[in-house]
Amino acid sequence: MAASSGANSVEAHYTSQDLAQAIFAALNRVPFVALPYSSKVQGFLEDLEIGMPPLKQVNAGQLIAYVDRWWDLRRNLQARLEKAVPEIQARARRTNEIALRLLTEPAGRARS
Repeated sequence: MAASSGANSVEAHYTSQDLAQAIFAALNRVPFVALPYSSKVQGFLEDLEIGMPPLKQVNAGQLIAYVDRWWDLRRNLQARLEKAVPEIQARARRTNEIALRLLTEPAGRARS
């Protein structure tokens, strides 16, 4: 579900249960709330320094309060995304470079 008054606006906010959707929102600097249903989503939230209790510990009322809290803090979250996303992108590029090197260098010559 999404509440928005414009793309890439501070007033945009997104709620997701899918990692790809959370990544897309982060890349576009749209504040979002992701439900940490798996370790990969939890890890992404940790990289962005966004705390969320494990989904097993969240009931409907807590989830509504959490979404409401992040709506109030959306400008802070957008600033956090502005800072953290480029760092995560640089780390992803390094990982890609290592993978390409491992795939293209002859066996025994690849270094990390």
